[in-house]
Parts: sequence; structure tokens; C-alpha cells
Amino acid sequence: MITTRNKSYQARYLLMVAIFLAGFGNPVAATLLGVELAPPPSAIVLYNNAGTTTYDAGTDLFSVDASPLGMNSGGSISVISPIPGGAEGVDINISVDETGSLIGGVPGDDLVVFGEVVLGAETFTGPLLTGEITDFGFSDTGGPTDLFDFLFTTTGGLLTDLFGANIGVTLTSESSSFTGVFSADFTGEAKGNIGTGSIPPTDTIPEPATLVLFGVGLAGLGFARRRKK
Repeated sequence: MITTRNKSYQARYLLMVAIFLAGFGNPVAATLLGVELAPPPSAIVLYNNAGTTTYDAGTDLFSVDASPLGMNSGGSISVISPIPGGAEGVDINISVDETGSLIGGVPGDDLVVFGEVVLGAETFTGPLLTGEITDFGFSDTGGPTDLFDFLFTTTGGLLTDLFGANIGVTLTSESSSFTGVFSADFTGEAKGNIGTGSIPPTDTIPEPATLVLFGVGLAGLGFARRRKK
């Protein structure tokens, strides 16, 4: 026989389960990848805050348009200048869906660093580094400055031998209108570093489904204990 008291316990149990499951109803926001750049003497390119970060929710296009300032290679700083008769630039174009998940790249190279730089007795003019996107992360700080990071597979460029197989990019976007969602357009500034990149290993985190089952199990034990009392 189910008493009024048992019905009350059962209602509370079901409510607890519903509240717990509700927490998994929306996509979990991504976090920064934690990209680490190999320090000098590995090459590192600095790009400036005159650049822009933009996201178009209608096309899923995430873009960065900035200017490289210089490169630290072998402990010495070399200025990256415009190509004679042209410009210098750091261009990133990738596709990110409304949940913040990486869709992939765009036609052509997803990362292009171009300009002119003098290293020792050699002058390099043109595309210095190119890559294809493999990973993307972001962090909404809750303030006017937001953070993004990227990992690319190196595809070419005049300086590809200085960067290895993977390129890491860190991005600080000041004056940002990003609010942690990709269902609306946003813009901001762009500055950061580009270098030989890697993502450090992380501890194993239980899958959401496992956490749900664990939580339901605990709630069930609590309900059962109350019934026995």
C-alpha cells in the first residue's frame, strides 16, 4: 500500500531527477583548449591589437584579421613588414556552429600569415605560414575581454620549417561583444601569439551520461532510505 507519506517521498525523488536531468538539456559550453606554444628558440609570431575578431551567426564564419608585428626566432626579434607594394597580415577563417563547436575550415588555407621578414642574411617575402584548423576553444570572461585559441596542421609557407607539424594560436579579444553564445553576431579586437602548438593532456572526465546515471542512483538511494525509515 502506498501511503500519502510515501507518495510525498516519491514526488520529491522524481523532482530531484528532473532537476538533475535539466542540467544536461543544453549544450555544454566549450572551454579553451589550453594551447601551449613552444618557447624560444622555437619561433613565435606576435600579432597586434589593431586586428579584429568577428563572427557571423548567419554563415557560421569566425574570422580574425590582424597584423603580425614581429617574430622571435633563435632569441632574436625580427620585424615583419608589409610585402613591397602590398601588406602584411594574419588571417584566420573557420566555421563554428551555434553551439560553439568547430565545423571545420573554409576553402583554401584556414590560417595565413604573410609579409616580409629578414632572418640572418635571408629575406622571406610572401606567405610565411599556412595551416588547416583542427581544434578551436573559447572562454567568455564575463567582461569586455574574451579569449580564444586554435590548433592548426601546418600546410606550408616560407617559414614552415621553423614551426613543425602543428601551429598553435592564442587570441585575446578586447572590447569584445561576445557573450558566450554563437547564436548572434559578435566582434572584438585581436592580439596574440602564433607558434609551434600543442594541447596538454587532461585528466579523464566522466561522460555526461555517466554523471546522469550516477546522480539518479544517488537520488534513488536517498529515496529508498527514506522509505525504510
